[in-house]
Amino acid sequence: MAELTKWVAKLDSKDTNYAHNLTEALWVHQWHNVVDEELLKQVLQSPDHHARAAATRVLCYWRDRVPDALALLEARVKDESPRVRLEAVRACSFFKTGKAAEVALQALDKEANPSKPDYYIKYCLDETMKALDKYTK
Repeated sequence: MAELTKWVAKLDSKDTNYAHNLTEALWVHQWHNVVDEELLKQVLQSPDHHARAAATRVLCYWRDRVPDALALLEARVKDESPRVRLEAVRACSFFKTGKAAEVALQALDKEANPSKPDYYIKYCLDETMKALDKYTK
C-alpha cells in the first residue's frame, strides 16, 4: 500500500489516463480492503463518468467504514451519468434504513420522464425498493 501511495502521488493530472489510473489505485485499495476515503472522494468527483461509477461501486463496499456514505450516494443518484445513478441506486439496497429508499428514489428526478424511467434504472430501483421495504414501514 505504501508503494501504491507513492505511485498515486507521482501521477500527472494532465495525463489522459489520470482518471483511469486513480480508479485502478482505488481498486487496489478495495482488493486489499484498505479504505482510502480521500482517494474515494477524489474519484467520486472525477470528470470521467466511468471513474465515478466505479468509485460509487467501491463506496457501496466500504459503506460501513466511510462516514456519511449515504450522503455521498445521495450526490451520486443526482449525477448526470445514468451509469453512476444506477450504481448509486444499487448501493442504496445494501443499507438498512428507510433513508436509503428516499435517496434511491431521487434517481427518478434525473430521468427525462420520471413516470417512465430508463429500463435498467427502473429495474434496479424496483429491486432496491424490495430490499428496503422492511425499513420503510
